[in-house]
Amino acid sequence: MISRLLRLRRSRLSGTLASLYTLYAVNYLCPLVLLSYLARTLGPLAWGQYVFADACARVVQVLVEYGFHLSGTRAVAASLDHRQKRARIVSGVIGAQLTLGAVAVAGLGVLAACSPPFRHAAGLLPGAALCAVSLAMSPIWYFQGVGRLGRLVAVDLASKIAGLGSILYLVREPADNWKVLTAQGGFASLSLVLGYWLVSMEVPLVMPRLHLVRDSLRSGRALFLSRASVLLYTMANPVIASFCVGPRELGYFAAADRISRAAVNSLHPMNQTFYPRIVQLNETSRSSAAGFACKAGAAMLAYNSVSSAVLFFAAEPLIRVFMGPQYAAAVAPLRILALIPVANAMSNLLGLQWMIALRMDRAYLAVVVSAGLVNLMLMPRFARAYGLAGMGWAVVSAEALAAVAIFAILALRSADPLREAWRAHRRQAAPLDGTQPC
Repeated sequence: MISRLLRLRRSRLSGTLASLYTLYAVNYLCPLVLLSYLARTLGPLAWGQYVFADACARVVQVLVEYGFHLSGTRAVAASLDHRQKRARIVSGVIGAQLTLGAVAVAGLGVLAACSPPFRHAAGLLPGAALCAVSLAMSPIWYFQGVGRLGRLVAVDLASKIAGLGSILYLVREPADNWKVLTAQGGFASLSLVLGYWLVSMEVPLVMPRLHLVRDSLRSGRALFLSRASVLLYTMANPVIASFCVGPRELGYFAAADRISRAAVNSLHPMNQTFYPRIVQLNETSRSSAAGFACKAGAAMLAYNSVSSAVLFFAAEPLIRVFMGPQYAAAVAPLRILALIPVANAMSNLLGLQWMIALRMDRAYLAVVVSAGLVNLMLMPRFARAYGLAGMGWAVVSAEALAAVAIFAILALRSADPLREAWRAHRRQAAPLDGTQPC
């Protein structure tokens, strides 16, 4: 066991995982530092405008990312020996994201002119658009595919820390709320430029051609729809709940939801590290890919089981430390949401890791759309009937449904990695004379 761990440490896989966890730590520590500072400095009204603009930025980011963090990584990981093919992939993704970014920014402009909520936050929307497009166009998907993340992570870390410092220095009063996303967007755009400079050192950057853009959009379409559907039972939960409960109850639920999602998102570096490896192995040996997926799944499940236990047993101190004593009512929903990491580990392994690697994009899309619709139906009813606890159970039900449905689809198609790995083990254990083992 020790020798295996030592070999893993020396491998490229462990280096990628370490880079992604370093980036994750900064990505989630910076918002935690800003959360308390901005809430106190801006005050309720300006803070609310910032939160609205930040939500708009998240939606735009999902639109511009489109699914290339999976489809682009998959394409690059399958083309490691073909430099020109990787150059065409990069060109198509850049062209597609520029097109999507232009559409998203134009849409924000129209909404700012026509819709009162957007009009009230119009001064923050340019910074939100800059931040969203710059973050979404990061070439991290390319470096995940080739398995070399170190230099890009260093650039991204520097931009995140510089952005945090500039916000702490520049934002001193409620009227400064527009500076938050503007500062983050400025440093994110600098990181974007440096990131594609690093890409240009590996493949030539060529002008996007229409057919390459079209091919990129087609390859990522199902993954984009699945990502957009996931919003219905993740980031959209506070918006859905706002139609059913008052602002105070919504604040309690959002506090619990934000902490639980931080725990869930801590699994992302594992997802981003293991996924390209599964794709590469699947190109040569389905059984080898299944064996690796089972080992990766065991690690992910163990990690998220610990996360769930921490959220459940330490809910009270977590709320008190990160959100303040005035959010004591969020402790109970956080204990319910503590079930999410375990369910999410299974859906990530069997869905994002395995189904997407097998190009079962449409089946995965059907699952996440169904889970999103279930959450959309349950959240209002449970919130009215059971309050904060009902809101938590609605989210947990959607997450559990996704995990169970993914497993059922793979089992019906005889494509689950456990069965594939077991078949490979049986073949290896069979005697050389062809007789079956007892």
